[in-house]
This record gives sequence, structure tokens and C-alpha cells, in this order.
Amino acid sequence: MRVRNLHNALLALTIVFSASSLNADYQVFVVRPAINNHAVMPGEPLPPTCRPGSSLKVIACRGEYEPASFVVRTDEPLTDARIDVSPLQGPSGVLPAEIVDIRVVKILFRRITDWPAFYPSVLLHDADLMVVDKKPRPEALAKDASPLAKSYTHTNRITRVPIDAASLLPVTITECQQFWMTIHVPDDCPSGTFRSVVTLTPKNAPATKLDLELKVPDFELLPPPFEYSVYHPAYLDRSHEPDNPHSFANITAVQLLAELKNMVAHGCTNPNMYTQRLDTEEGNPDFEMLMRLITIRDCAGIPRDQPLYLVQDPPPGIRSEPLDPDHRQRMVDFVRQVVDWARSLGIPDVYFGGIDEASGAALRGERDSFEAIHEGSGKVFVACGNDFFELVGDLLDLPVLLHPSHGRLDKIGHVERGYLRGPEAVRNPQEMLKVGGAQTLMEPFVQELIAGVHKDGFRIFTYMDPIGGRTLPELHRRNRGLGLWKSGLDGTMTWAYTHIANGSLSSMPDRLDAMAQQSLFMGLVFRAQDSVIDTPGWEGYREGVDDARYLATLRDAIEQAQAASKHGAEVKASQEWLDRLEIDTDLQAMRQEIVHRVELLGSE
Repeated sequence: MRVRNLHNALLALTIVFSASSLNADYQVFVVRPAINNHAVMPGEPLPPTCRPGSSLKVIACRGEYEPASFVVRTDEPLTDARIDVSPLQGPSGVLPAEIVDIRVVKILFRRITDWPAFYPSVLLHDADLMVVDKKPRPEALAKDASPLAKSYTHTNRITRVPIDAASLLPVTITECQQFWMTIHVPDDCPSGTFRSVVTLTPKNAPATKLDLELKVPDFELLPPPFEYSVYHPAYLDRSHEPDNPHSFANITAVQLLAELKNMVAHGCTNPNMYTQRLDTEEGNPDFEMLMRLITIRDCAGIPRDQPLYLVQDPPPGIRSEPLDPDHRQRMVDFVRQVVDWARSLGIPDVYFGGIDEASGAALRGERDSFEAIHEGSGKVFVACGNDFFELVGDLLDLPVLLHPSHGRLDKIGHVERGYLRGPEAVRNPQEMLKVGGAQTLMEPFVQELIAGVHKDGFRIFTYMDPIGGRTLPELHRRNRGLGLWKSGLDGTMTWAYTHIANGSLSSMPDRLDAMAQQSLFMGLVFRAQDSVIDTPGWEGYREGVDDARYLATLRDAIEQAQAASKHGAEVKASQEWLDRLEIDTDLQAMRQEIVHRVELLGSE
């Protein structure tokens, strides 16, 4: 049977439980696809992505992480529910149960538009690590509090030092609970189909057995053709004052390594690099500090054969005005030293960050600084708006363009312009996507900017595409996979892996309450102690990277078959199908079709 004629569940999770395990107190529903823009919420009808299932089927290539999700709904609380996974059996071998990771999807109280709401926010092994108190923020209690301030009627709380458990702990399920599965296929896994049983065992109700089937195709995924970066505001062992709102950016080497490893596992392999300053007190490059950062990146698996993005501008500093000769020469010399040092380590280029989000006369005023960086053999990147091209387009090696959807999504929640309150946005994500979906990448002014940058021989990324914690996981996926493919962008560098403000354990070790209030609207992840807690949006980011890998693999399969004069009709049909892909296509169906076509083109 052709893969494309299989049910859409081929790439997602479908769960069925036997009649003998049925219990009136609870039901199991599949979330298909796992990466979607809908929220599973207590007290609300299940969204259309949740349906009773028939079997569990997942396709994932060697080395790939593939998500799946299911929901348990119950009339009575299910106490101490365990979930166990048996080894995955197949004719070509046995895969250990440990390749299947299961977490609860935890609901927190957080900003959604300008307005807060409850939302499925983090993925935890220990559901009790984070809770929500019915305790308003202090500003909500002020006599002159605005309606927006008064809407923060709850507060997130961490119950202990934030270190998640290593695997799923028993959980009490009240009303409904979403579970998140991640299957990580070993790099040396043989091709074939593997089967397992996932058993849900509440203490006070019969067990339910879920059938899991994993298909591993007989081809390797190629790297994505785009660059995946992110703003990573983290200062290694550099202390800000404890009361400084930026103190959350102070982290240890252990924390930095954990975060970089987490990025690499999600396909983000070249985050930009923050340092409080690049120079020593004598004004020379601080190569000791830079080398320490590079060594940690090495340990995390970040390759050196790609550009290095330094957020701090080179001493004596970029200016929005012409430079005096001495200032300019010092900048040229400093840049040249850093570039020569980097190239000696195998790093091909160093990009220095311009003044963040400058526009108009301020951006035009940086031209002299950009020219000095070029004279020192460096390159320039900076987050910017639409006017960059006419002002500095001939000098800006990498504009990181504010994504056209960001402002429109922000306006939805803007108090003074008419707004969609947080709870309404959670129930109706399509309202946000009407104005800020992936289709904005294809608008003429965006396409003209991209074409102009490429004509000048430069590259262009986007940021706020969407912002790290935007509550639309499928939009993260679509914009960072098929969206990049269709729009012609070269990569992504969104704000942010974690937001730069909030309290941290390194600066306020006794302030767990401060750490609990991390800005999940801004960040892709939740920063824990010496570790990271993932979010559904971050999993969407990874699926977008994998979509790009599947697309690249199909393009290569077409080229290989064409070079070998094989499968002429299929080559033509596959290229036409690839050319016809629309930016709003069903991503699960797209992935399914790619698997079918790659296998067909690779056959004898």
C-alpha cells in the first residue's frame, strides 16, 4: 500500500485500549498531531485534535526525536497513575524502553496575549514540581491597578529546588491530563517496524494498555539547509547586581552546558553568544574568556565550522555617528584580532552585533562602525525592522528581520487597540493565526526584502518568528520548517531561549518564587537548576527543523535518482509535488508523502 494512502495517524499517535480494560471512570484520547495550536484544558471541551484512537503509529528516522501525545479524561480522580513502556520488539532487533520518554503537560498561569490565562506550558516528569496558587501578583492588589494588572489573579510556584525527576513519577489525574511522549530513535537503529505496549496503571482503576508501533525508514535524514540560531542571553559567571532585572542571565558553566546540549538536541546548533565584555581591562580581546565559551560549546556538540555570532559590539564600541580616526582604528584592530583568533580555531567568520533594533537615523548612523568592522575582516548582524535595506542594506551582512507576524499578534492583545484576552486566545487560536500566521512570510514586501538581501550577496534571518514562548506550537514548527523553505529565508534567530530578566538561583538562591515567574511568553524553555525544562513550543521548533531535514532529504533523493537515470517518472512527479507545496499545507501529510517518495526514489 502506498504510504500516502495510509491514515494521517501514520506520523502521529493513535491509541486504543482493549474492551477488557474499559472503565467508566476514565477514557483515553489521542492528540493528533501532537504539535498543534490547540490547548487541552480542564473544564473545556476537548479540541478537535483529540480523538478516540485505533492504534499507535509513529514514523521516525535514525537519530530523530518524534513527539506524540495522549489525554486521559476521568470522572473521578485517578490516584498514583503509573505509565510503563515495554521494550520495542521487531524482526530486526529490540529497542530499549528508555527511548520512549513520557512527561505530563503542566498547566501554568502566564501571559498569552497582553492578558494572562491558564495554559499548557511545560513538560515535566514530576507533576508536583510546579503548581499554581490562587494568589494574585502584588501589583494586582494595588488600589490603582489597571484591569490588565488585576487579571493576574494567580501565581506560579516551584515546590522545591527546580530539578525535575529523571523519569515520569506517578501522577494523580483529576478531570483530564495530557501526556507527552518523545521517541528518540538510536543512531544505529536498524530499519523496520518495532512494537511496544504502553501501560497506564492508576492505583484505583483498571489498567489500560496502549499499543505503540514505530516505523524506522531505510534512509538517513540530511542536515537542514537553514541555520538555526537563537538569542541566548547568558553571562557565564559574570555577576550583575542581585537587584538588577538582568540578573537572571548569570549562569554557571554547568548550566550553560546543559542549555547548549538541550539546544543541539532540538536542532538549534548555533546560538548567538553573550559576554558582558569582549575585552580585558587593557583593551585587548579577552581570549581566555572566549576560549572558555568555545570549549563549552565544543562539549555540547556545537560545530566550529559555522559563523560565530557575538552579541556585544567590539570595543571601543559601535556608534550611531561617524567615528573619530582613533576610535575607528582601535575597532578595526580589535575586530581583526578576534577574527584571526577564531579562524585559527576553524571558525570561518565572526559576526559582531550592531545596536539592537535601531532604525531610522540611528541605524543609518552606524554605517561608519559597520565599515570599520568590515575593514577588520569581521561581519555584522543585528535585529532590525523593515527600513534596514535602504539605510544599511549594502553593509549589513545578516539582517535579523522582525517577523511580519509579530507586531500583528501583539496588537491582538494590546489593551488600547482592541484585544483578545488570554482565555479567549487559548480557546480560539485561529483568531491569532488570521493576522499572524505563516502566510505573512509570503507577502510581497517580505519577499522583496529577501530578494534584495540575496542580490547583495548577504543572508537574512528572522526573529520573533514567533517569539520564544508564543502559545502556538504549530506556528513554531511551520515557520521554522516549511516557512523557511517556501519564503527563501536563510535561518532563524528568535528572542529568546530564556528571557534576560527574572530572578535566578545563581543570584537569588532563596528566591524560588522569583524563579517561578520566568517570562514564559518570552522564552522557549524554563530554566531549572543545572538543567532545562522543555515546553510544547520548543518541541514545535524541533519538528520544524526536522521538516526542513525531510524536505532536504527528498530534494537530494530526486537529484540522486536523476543523476543515476533512475525512476524518471517518479523524479518528475516528486519535483512537481515539491514545487507545488503551499506554506499552509498539512505538515503531517507532507511528512508522510516525503517518506513515501524518498523510499520510492531510493529503491532498485
